Amino acid sequence: MSNLDWYIAFSFFKLAVITEGIYFRFSQGKTVGHGFEQRPLWSNRLSHRGNATLKEN
Repeated sequence: MSNLDWYIAFSFFKLAVITEGIYFRFSQGKTVGHGFEQRPLWSNRLSHRGNATLKEN
């Protein structure tokens, strides 16, 4: 489990990519619902957290 932090950071980056895909669909009107317009906050927070996880070690 010596690489656990790397896998945790990778999961944050993967989630950031997923949220980008959701926002892309939302911007084209293919995903409807409340809160999708806040995608930049999700992606930024997830990617910053991924970076922070890598820098902690």
